[in-house]
Amino acid sequence: VDIPHEIRPGLWVSAQAQLARIVTPRDYDVQAFVDEADIWRVETGAGARFVADDASHVSIPLRVSEVTGIASETLDQPILASTQGGPIAVQEDRGPGEPQLRPNDPIYRVALSPEEVSTDVAVAQNTTGKVSIDAKATSPAMRFVNHVISILRSVL
Repeated sequence: VDIPHEIRPGLWVSAQAQLARIVTPRDYDVQAFVDEADIWRVETGAGARFVADDASHVSIPLRVSEVTGIASETLDQPILASTQGGPIAVQEDRGPGEPQLRPNDPIYRVALSPEEVSTDVAVAQNTTGKVSIDAKATSPAMRFVNHVISILRSVL
């Protein structure tokens, strides 16, 4: 990955020039963000699948390796921010230093890792897409009850 566009056969380069990086599926850092209403349904070890927004990539089978217990205060992936055309609604906090992207609603980070290592999978860095996680089933009534409970928690 990260092969410079100007590289071509016959081009002389310095010995220190980085020509490319080799990334294996073990190196993938797959992160998903889950709404507060659904985080209770996600468990470590659950199966999942990543489907890239770019249809030329294959889908990747994954496993949930970590579920954070605290909502993310900032979004460190600008590509996912609404201000950059992404799906997560954020506000830019312009304090001292670099601007911080603060999600409008509570979101929780879920880390995933490849279920199996395959040399057929080649995904470039920062590829966006959707992650489908095998989560606990829920009914509309249960969703309503959980929503009411979360409101009561915030009021009390």
